[in-house]
Amino acid sequence: MSASAAPARLVAAVDIGATKTLVAVVTLAAGGGIALPVGGWRVRRLATDRDPNLHVAAVAAAIAGLAAGVPVQAVGVAAPGPLDAARGVILRSPNLGWSDHPFGPALATRVGASAVVEDDANAGALGEALLGAGEGRDPVVYLTLSTGVGADRSPCEG
Repeated sequence: MSASAAPARLVAAVDIGATKTLVAVVTLAAGGGIALPVGGWRVRRLATDRDPNLHVAAVAAAIAGLAAGVPVQAVGVAAPGPLDAARGVILRSPNLGWSDHPFGPALATRVGASAVVEDDANAGALGEALLGAGEGRDPVVYLTLSTGVGADRSPCEG
């Protein structure tokens, strides 16, 4: 790296599903936008562990592996709810069998960066509204149909 090149600024994205979890690490572009994932379009797929503590450890290890020694600035987690997003706690996830688990704080401790946990339907709606098929449209209605069912209206207003 040249003396004028800024170090990579990385963020991680985690999508927890009932059977699988996807983990990606991406660089932040100079203006704050998202650039390509580190090493191209690499995403790690994990089986979702029924023990939330073991799953936190597996997700943290996947982030570390994808980041390849570069510190991660923040982590965003999309999780099946209901949850307390302000505290990063998964309150009750019937598909996973998890109750009152502080997934966000536990992951933040292991990764050494802040971790935000959001309901997966909310995160999906926002992503589609800002960068996906719903970009420029209002309202955006988002349905997630998988092991469970979720829905949300995008939080973007006119």
